[in-house]
Amino acid sequence: MDMGTGAGILAIFTALYSSSVNVDAVDINPQAVENAKTNVLRFGLGNIVDVYYSNLFSGVPFKKRFDTILFNQPLTSDSRFAANGSLEMSVFDPGYQTFRRFLQGAHYHLTKGGRLLVGASPNIGNPRLLSKIIRGEGYDSRIVGRNVEPSNQWDSGIEYRLLELREK
Repeated sequence: MDMGTGAGILAIFTALYSSSVNVDAVDINPQAVENAKTNVLRFGLGNIVDVYYSNLFSGVPFKKRFDTILFNQPLTSDSRFAANGSLEMSVFDPGYQTFRRFLQGAHYHLTKGGRLLVGASPNIGNPRLLSKIIRGEGYDSRIVGRNVEPSNQWDSGIEYRLLELREK
């Protein structure tokens, strides 16, 4: 599952490069859902990728389970910024409230032994708070990918991490 699919790029990539896989791609933004549906059809993947509206897991059938759920979550937890519109919601998650709700809902949709893949940044986000929430919601985490992009704001660049979370 691709949670917060946006244009559907990761869902399409997964469908193209994984054998025998069906992908659910969901987004809270109706325009993103329509855009992702168009892109899925452009690649001829309408029978493999199912795109639909969902506010986190609200639109996902309760009994549906996934081996992997990808969530490219909002990176910053800074509460000085309000997440009022679609763009802001994709960047700001004050106190990681949305991320916490994602973790709570994921318990009901992961297969036994399944995993969550989530994006994070120690430069932009709050790694201590993120780790505390992950542990508090019953998951173990490890870094499975890392990339540093040049930045004018940070001398060392902006670090992006891919975290793998598994239920304890």
